[in-house]
Amino acid sequence: MPSKHRFDDKWNPDKLKWWAGNVGNDTLRAVTHILESKPHPEQAYKSCMGILSQATKHGHAILNMACRIACNAERINYGFISKEVEKLKIMYEQEEQQKQYSLLPAIHENIRGEKYYT
Repeated sequence: MPSKHRFDDKWNPDKLKWWAGNVGNDTLRAVTHILESKPHPEQAYKSCMGILSQATKHGHAILNMACRIACNAERINYGFISKEVEKLKIMYEQEEQQKQYSLLPAIHENIRGEKYYT
């Protein structure tokens, strides 16, 4: 590859696979597939780095689940995985919000209710 198209020499497929393995087995499977799908592994570095950077932003569990969904759907690429991460993040946030609402009692003597304000 021409010098201006080369990626940083510090990265190699083994290092990316090690990082993906630390996130989870499904992430490792997705990264390995992406690396092996290109004629030259260097062509997949940016895609793999983009996927793996989602682990620091959204957490290992969400990224690993998104990679599992991508592998099962046989759509292993950065775009699909990042969309799945966003969907899972929204879903987990909604679940957390529902858990918070379930902690409130439905009827209590100190809760006025909506009729009080109308």
